[in-house]
Amino acid sequence: MYARARFYPVGDEYPVLVTRPRRYLVRKSDIVGLICTLVWNAFACFTLYCMVTQPHIERAWIGWTVGIVFLIVGVAMVALWVFYFFVPRYTLYVLTNRRVIIQKPCFLSRTPTLISYKLHRNLVRSVRHGKGGGGDIVFDWEVDADNPHAITPCGFMDIPDLARVENAIDERVAQLKK
Repeated sequence: MYARARFYPVGDEYPVLVTRPRRYLVRKSDIVGLICTLVWNAFACFTLYCMVTQPHIERAWIGWTVGIVFLIVGVAMVALWVFYFFVPRYTLYVLTNRRVIIQKPCFLSRTPTLISYKLHRNLVRSVRHGKGGGGDIVFDWEVDADNPHAITPCGFMDIPDLARVENAIDERVAQLKK
């Protein structure tokens, strides 16, 4: 994972710990969207099937147009679901001796998004413990400009071994104080 970390060291900076979030086949929050995607694609396939089996319908161009548009949107929905399935595989959390870096993939881009925070005493805003020793370490909250009520936590999310990462961050912050 160290080789996949794309960060640009500043001065004598070096990586201390590299980890990634857990991977799930389907999360609980994705089930409704996945069911809607399946229903959408079933409707598109049914519409196109009806058009193929009954070619002499009046105004067939309406059915073909609706079926093809629905199929294109359905394929895009599946592509987005596949992208979000692979996001945890390509997301990396890097702890260096000076900062923490979140490296996330971008849709339709080879260059990942890098978010970094300098190490300081009040860096960790919140720690959420989950099942099996995992959890989240939140460094900041992002507020959507269009919807100020939509607040998204930003940090090391869904880490499998929370205690190890938490201890490594605490050690780095303690060394900065000296």
